[in-house]
Amino acid sequence: VQEDGSYYISGYATIASGNMEEAGFFDAFLVDGKVKLVGLEEDSDVEAEVCAVDKKGNMIVSSGETGILSVFNKEGKKQQELTDESAEPIILRDRVFCLGDGVLDIYNIKTGNKEKTIENIDAQGYTGKVFTNDKEDAIFIANWKGVTRINEEGTIVEKIIDGKLCSLSSYRVIQGMSYKDKLYLVYLDYDKYNIKQLKVKEYSYSEDMPTVPDDVLTVWTPCENLLLSKAVEIYRKKYPDKMIRLESFYDSSEWEEKRYEMSSQDIEELNKEILVGTGPDVMMLDMLPVESYLKQDIFVDLTECVDSVDEPLLENVARAYQNEKGIYAIPLKFSMLLSIGEKELVGNGFSLEKLARYQ
Repeated sequence: VQEDGSYYISGYATIASGNMEEAGFFDAFLVDGKVKLVGLEEDSDVEAEVCAVDKKGNMIVSSGETGILSVFNKEGKKQQELTDESAEPIILRDRVFCLGDGVLDIYNIKTGNKEKTIENIDAQGYTGKVFTNDKEDAIFIANWKGVTRINEEGTIVEKIIDGKLCSLSSYRVIQGMSYKDKLYLVYLDYDKYNIKQLKVKEYSYSEDMPTVPDDVLTVWTPCENLLLSKAVEIYRKKYPDKMIRLESFYDSSEWEEKRYEMSSQDIEELNKEILVGTGPDVMMLDMLPVESYLKQDIFVDLTECVDSVDEPLLENVARAYQNEKGIYAIPLKFSMLLSIGEKELVGNGFSLEKLARYQ
């Protein structure tokens, strides 16, 4: 939105002849009662996307072929070239903030010179969304890990929302805005039928809300596990005021290198944490000696949890680890062997010997 109330949008140009070569790709349009095509000098024959526009009409344009970010004025003339890396840019006064792969580059829009690079930003250009506030004194970077605020000079970097402490970690942020000290995030969610939905959440500061919730639940798994991650996601949505921390010893590549087994040294380290009371609250015993842990009498009886499930369970599976004292472990999932073939081969039981005799 410009100072005179006009708007900039971008898209494919459409002309009466239908000749797209004449129209060009992703040129900028100035909407001010009328629609006016603003041709982008030097880039009219290249697929270029207008990524950001300031109140003076300066445009940050990304080349579709190279990802290079350049500054064009409102007449479409190229002023500066900023970077040779694809990034998520935004303009704040006379500066351009470009979010790359874990770094934030700050450029002077008048000179094109890089003023500063902020490293260790907990987001990437393809996952983090960058936006400003109505006061125009800061930018915000939002993704599933949280929201980071950076002042105009780039000297103060603070995480104002931690995704681990709220349901934000369960969503993909599409866009955001800050207005009158409140944050509004547009995010992608799925309903119970797994259909995509766009929703908006409002975040505001409260002196009564603790920085870290009193209740922190730690869920532990030897390796990153999609099924467990989904369960944590559902829990965070249902109990947004509770903090649940998902921890794992290895990532998927490390787990594969170890041939899906924990080393004796790592198991010993885990056991020490459990014995001194600093271990996890919930454990996934994947590839661990389940029976050995059950004998140590360190787990909580889960009978009440099993009995409280509304949907019917397969009792022989849900109570696989039940003993005379209770249920101290529940299978997260199970699989069955399935044989499909001719009736005379699989109809009355299947065996390798039967398969060998089958002609």
